[in-house]
Order: sequence, then structure tokens, then C-alpha cells
Amino acid sequence: MTEKEIERLHFALSKSKVYLEYGSGNSTRLAAGHDNIQVIRSVESDRGFAESVLFVDSTIQKSLADGRLRFLFPNIGPTKEWGYPVNDRDQHLWPVYALCPYEISFKPDLILIDGRFRVACSILAALHHPKATVLVHDYHRPNYQIMEQFLHLEERIDNLAILSQKSNFSRNEAIRLLDFYLHSPEDLSQSLCGRIRRKIGNAVRKTDHH
Repeated sequence: MTEKEIERLHFALSKSKVYLEYGSGNSTRLAAGHDNIQVIRSVESDRGFAESVLFVDSTIQKSLADGRLRFLFPNIGPTKEWGYPVNDRDQHLWPVYALCPYEISFKPDLILIDGRFRVACSILAALHHPKATVLVHDYHRPNYQIMEQFLHLEERIDNLAILSQKSNFSRNEAIRLLDFYLHSPEDLSQSLCGRIRRKIGNAVRKTDHH
């Protein structure tokens, strides 16, 4: 994150009591340093990263010890850099990434989406946490604009978007799209996925002919 993005995140954290983040890292350290936050949940698909980089941090160790911070490590199969699945063999497991915080009865007032399956995470926020402030990092990526069907863009600091639930959106459309994006770790649009699948299918057919 840029300095301006970190400053804006600090401000949001200073107003929060129950914080949820998708994707751990420096944001986890920042949250752990805010004593006003009573509950911190961090969803991370790469357990090795968290254990080697974050578990050795004294601020995080303290928050883990006092029970404020809890990491959630959803099993989405083997992962590579940045927590992306290595392949699609375990795609039946992928929905657990966005859904796992909802197995726990808590209502975050602040949600940072900076991991995988970002569109799915944003749709769930709109459906289940209407009063939460939603922060989405890397908002310059065109694949994320679909979020504005359900969330209102309040502010943008560099590539950090601050969003809130729209007062009027189609829940049926949100649920329809959720089913698709729960299986899209890179947040590829439906049309792009369709083109890729057709291209792969054509390549396979050409190979079979040879």
C-alpha cells in the first residue's frame, strides 16, 4: 500500500471494533496495533506465509495470546505465490475462502478485501453486512468495477476504494453472481472466462485432430 492508503486504513481501523480482512500482512499488524478493535479475523490462504512472516511479530503474538486476533486458514488446495490456487483440481473447495468467516457468529463493522476471490467477498459483504465499511485494495483493476452493482463507491485513495452497501440492489443478481465468483480466485469476468474456456476447448480439439 502507498503511504496515503496506509494513512486511510489507519483512520478506518481507529473507528472499528470488529474487523475482518481477506489477505493478511501489514494490514494485520496495523489492526493488531489498534487497541480499540475488540475482534480481528484474518482470512489467509497461505498458512506458511502467516507462520513465517506474521507469527514472529510481537504485536501479532500479543493479539493472538489475548484472543483478539484469530487467523482463518481455509483449505482451497495447494497454493502458490500470493495465495492463488496452484490449479483448479480443488475448485470444489474454493467457496470456503470467502465463506469461512460466516461460520463464526460475528458482525464486522470494517472489512478489508485484499486477498483472493475479491468480488465474491464484496458480494457477501453487501448481502450480510449492510452497515459495514468495505475497503478494497488494487481497485484500479477493471475486474472489480462489478462491485459497484452492490456497493457504493464513497471515496478512493490511490488504489484503495472505500465502499458502502447500496440502498437498493438486486439480491437475486448478487446471489447469481456470487455462485460464479466463489469459483474465480482471480476475479475473471464471466465473459472472459467463457472466452478462455472456448479457446482452451478449440486448442484441445486441434490437438485431438493431430
